Amino acid sequence: EDINTVPILRFVLDETAGISIAATDLLRLARSEQADAIDLVRAGVWDVGGITPAMKTANMAECFHMATEMHGTGAGNLSVALAIHNTSFYERGLLHPFIDYDKPKEYQNRIDDEMDADGYVHGRDDPGLGQDLNMDYILANQT
Repeated sequence: EDINTVPILRFVLDETAGISIAATDLLRLARSEQADAIDLVRAGVWDVGGITPAMKTANMAECFHMATEMHGTGAGNLSVALAIHNTSFYERGLLHPFIDYDKPKEYQNRIDDEMDADGYVHGRDDPGLGQDLNMDYILANQT
């Protein structure tokens, strides 16, 4: 909780190894940004409690002229990444080498973030988050 030493650590890491410091916790984020202790913000809908908290995190970072990078994949994170101005990449499919990320799960007709031949992921024009869910599978497997 000693935020006063983090700017020193940030300077040393940046100068010696080119390492950036990221923050994810919303309350620490505000104090860290005010203390000039971090370089960028990481947020994901799974990490901060949903789309609205992820948007709030990105908006707070933008107030301090900082980037917000979405942590994780999926329709929610893709939607937030497309909605904010202070992001530069989308994290897609960083999973175990034996997992076929491009194969839809049983409850999906297609994955949420298909990549084109040039390596880009595009938003969808479908309603909501743009997911194409296998409703037959979902209804058959309700508990």
